[in-house]
Amino acid sequence: GSHGGGLLGGDVVEVDVHVGAGATLALSTQSSTKVYRTRGPASEQRVRASVARGGLLLSVPDALVPFAESDFEQSVAVALEPGASAVLVDWLGAGRVANGERWAFRKLWSRTELHLVNTAEVSHGNSSSDALARATEPEAGWAHDDRLAELVESVCLDRPLERVEDTSSGARQFGFDLGNSAKTGFGSFATVVLAGPRVERAVEAFGAAALRL
Repeated sequence: GSHGGGLLGGDVVEVDVHVGAGATLALSTQSSTKVYRTRGPASEQRVRASVARGGLLLSVPDALVPFAESDFEQSVAVALEPGASAVLVDWLGAGRVANGERWAFRKLWSRTELHLVNTAEVSHGNSSSDALARATEPEAGWAHDDRLAELVESVCLDRPLERVEDTSSGARQFGFDLGNSAKTGFGSFATVVLAGPRVERAVEAFGAAALRL
């Protein structure tokens, strides 16, 4: 599947999927997802997925490439039944580096949530889809402990309005330094979430690699 090759201001892409018991689903992209500059509303992308017992979801898009002056908001919410597994990748590039654009977007918000459906819910006939709907409905708020996600990964990069015209300092304007130099700065960063029994070997491999650093 593909979320598309590029997003314009005002675009809203919504993807809802369910992975059945014992099934495997891979969500990817044709190539990097470009987010074009906008003077109006933000580009938005929302992914909601539920995974039944024994299922595996692989959400592995190529890097997001935010153009200068782009505005992007993304949310990924996944609910796993007991015995379900998921691999979730959130990969952000610096932008059109060959054009001299490094971390020059106006705003980028990306949020990934992982919800674990407990055995009691499943035994009472509730599926991961039901749990995800309850957890992510707008009126739910964050006051109810049973609706809180077990894991939340959030990237919030927002340029203050008074600094939008100053592109000389790159991502330092966000409060931390990703580097504006092609030689010393970061060209991308990514978060990888691994959960469930079907990715145990990958978890072990990542752990071993981290110990070697």
